Amino acid sequence: MTRRILAGPALALVMVTSVASRLGAQEFSFLAGAMNTPDVTANGNSYTWQIDYRHGLYRNVEVSLAWINEGHVLGHHRDGNAAELWYRLPLFENRFRLSFGVGPYYYYDTQPLPGSIDSVNLHGTAPIYSVSAEGEIYDRWFWRFIVNRINPTADIRTNTAVLGVGYWLGKESSIPKGNLPGILERTTFGPGSAKNEITVFGGWSVVNTLFSEGSLACGVEYRRDLTPNLDGTISYIYEGDPHVIRRSGAGLQIWPVGKSFGDRFEIGFGVGTYIYIDHKHQPRPDQKIQAALAGLVSPMFSYRVTDDWFVRLIWNRVVTNYSRDSDIWLLGVGYRL
Repeated sequence: MTRRILAGPALALVMVTSVASRLGAQEFSFLAGAMNTPDVTANGNSYTWQIDYRHGLYRNVEVSLAWINEGHVLGHHRDGNAAELWYRLPLFENRFRLSFGVGPYYYYDTQPLPGSIDSVNLHGTAPIYSVSAEGEIYDRWFWRFIVNRINPTADIRTNTAVLGVGYWLGKESSIPKGNLPGILERTTFGPGSAKNEITVFGGWSVVNTLFSEGSLACGVEYRRDLTPNLDGTISYIYEGDPHVIRRSGAGLQIWPVGKSFGDRFEIGFGVGTYIYIDHKHQPRPDQKIQAALAGLVSPMFSYRVTDDWFVRLIWNRVVTNYSRDSDIWLLGVGYRL
């Protein structure tokens, strides 16, 4: 079971680390829209939103990591992470383009248990097929429209359509008129970059059950630049006491990152493992408390206020094997060593 839980984060980890040293232009977009499922038992329609982070690999080829929330339909509260390979088709002198993506989607579905007030977190992998259209707004800003088809064999099939805005991250001061994000470049460290960072966090955790029990949370993180586009972190996370769990532990993650505004603004996506102890769930009553493993997937946003001090926001998703997945939102202040 533990192998299956770590399969999704491990898949993303292999993908991003294999291409990170060759990454070029970077894009970030936030989109929202509608979801539909053809499975009649789920009673059809809901909202959806998506965070999309892309890197250019070579000319018209891109790779992306995305977080997709598929909303709430009858018996299903599902979201997940997609890792896709894209081919883009520039049109009208690169003012407009179409992109076609395909890849694996690792999902987390909270479902009610029949005859119980408890719920189960179902995990699985499904193919995702996507079509994307985008066009320039101004300078680094662009609009994007994405249609996704998510097709699992053991869960509901869904179609999502989302519209949003995006921002191109790169070292150029501006994008020449008529050129959309995607210009190939090699990212280099700016004069304000540092090799080591310490951040202290406070925030809130929510357990993914039907009642979404929550608690105050906190953490601390050590981060090191491995390459211009790749960070490594070691962190300690305390999830508080939301009553159904009382969990804390160490996180080990790899992060593809994109930087802009002279390295002041940074976006990243962390994947790795969480070594935790849950004081409310011992292996057996007669056994000592033991550590266990979970997947850890984390979008991140950071802004450097001065040369040494910065603020950082991280959203951690803990992926467990005993139906106690959780979301941990942490806001922190950090210092560059």
